[in-house]
Amino acid sequence: MRRILIASNTYAFNIVKSKDLGNEKTYAFEMGYSGQLSKGLSFRCDSYFQYYDDMIGFQIQPSVPPITILQVDNIDEAQAYGAEFEISLQGKQGELSIWYAYNEFSFELENQGLRAFLPAKNKAGLSGRIFLPAGFVFNINYKYSDFTEANPSSVKPNVKFKNFHRLDLTLSSFFFNDKVEWLIGVSDLNDDANIPVQGIINFLPPHETPGRRFFTKIKVNF
Repeated sequence: MRRILIASNTYAFNIVKSKDLGNEKTYAFEMGYSGQLSKGLSFRCDSYFQYYDDMIGFQIQPSVPPITILQVDNIDEAQAYGAEFEISLQGKQGELSIWYAYNEFSFELENQGLRAFLPAKNKAGLSGRIFLPAGFVFNINYKYSDFTEANPSSVKPNVKFKNFHRLDLTLSSFFFNDKVEWLIGVSDLNDDANIPVQGIINFLPPHETPGRRFFTKIKVNF
């Protein structure tokens, strides 16, 4: 377990007590529309705007190198906004939907720490469902996400997050008068490992995590 030492100015990294630390505040506004264009064809649009106030970050205090003194404080504001569009087609043989989402996030200050990754601006996907004989249902979910920016205060600059494609497949069926559901599938079929992520204050090397995962599940409804 890694620890950040909190003490007087005798360690490489020191976090001093904040003078007056308040809670972060978020104000959200959402608006959407959902309608039936024709028989089996529907359209949905959702949009949002979020305002963040008193965001918490670290401020560097005067110190003698190589000693670093940080103080947690409410630094500044940020805004986030975006929209998602989806067209769905439903029929006797199955269902199909195509969607696109746009997300934007901006700080008032460029050096504001988010302690997370910024959202990908463009995402798109396709979801399909095919009704098979004997009550089986085949599901396919595809998602594309473009470049994800790494916050400089959270991740080392040499870490890059490229665009990616994700494909999930499942096959399910109901038994015993629809009281038991059995499902088998694979998540993230085209990627067998996720890239390692290393924070800016982590010293030990990170490791890849498994990406492709086969699973099965049984659900009982009473």
